Amino acid sequence: MKKLLPVILLLAPLGLRGSQVLSGSVPFSASSLLSTPVGAGRPWAGAPAAPRTRQDAGSKRDAWQRPDEVFQALGIGLGSAVADVGCGDGYFVFRLARRVGGDGVVYAEDVDDEVLAKMRRQVDKEKFANVRFIHGSDTDPQLPAGALDVVLVVNAYHEFLEYNAMLKAIIGALKPGGRLGIIDAAGDESRTRSEHQSYHTITEKLVMEDAARNGLKLRSRERGFTRPDGSRHDFFFLIFERSQ
Repeated sequence: MKKLLPVILLLAPLGLRGSQVLSGSVPFSASSLLSTPVGAGRPWAGAPAAPRTRQDAGSKRDAWQRPDEVFQALGIGLGSAVADVGCGDGYFVFRLARRVGGDGVVYAEDVDDEVLAKMRRQVDKEKFANVRFIHGSDTDPQLPAGALDVVLVVNAYHEFLEYNAMLKAIIGALKPGGRLGIIDAAGDESRTRSEHQSYHTITEKLVMEDAARNGLKLRSRERGFTRPDGSRHDFFFLIFERSQ
């Protein structure tokens, strides 16, 4: 699964499991939430970040993808347990590893073995001890059950063919009150789901309908992203929460 924008630490290995379905969630109406103000419903204060030791080569990407702003919105800080599902080239993985620090953990998940192997070499080079690698499937990212504060899916949700199964598995990996952040390329509302997959886009409405169907609660709609070269679609940013 590919990503434009682009969570894993010194912990005893956690057992991995198959999909788990969240029960007792409170559904919501996706259509009624399309007017939700950006940033509404975010209850947490700014989370502290681990200090950065050097300038990243991807500083130009940082300028428009604003990773620190994303982490702030999701409440990710020192000690957080996070997963990057469909992590691609690892843009967010390395920044998350710095953000959560030595008491946190980042799970880098993808279905592409070559992508994971390349990232593993870079993680070893950077000497990150808090990153774990997971080879997921099209129906289950194989995340540890009930262990995560946040799951982040960036420019990858539109690739989910089995989106209901993936959401159920992600929900099963979140702690009660855990958050799911979805950032993706906004597509034309008139397109069918299969057309969106071909164009590598999705709509906020489809994502919110999927989340509602699986019992997730919308926490906020955050400020989106625009590539400076204007070559791609704008990106939306939605935050959902698992029920307590």
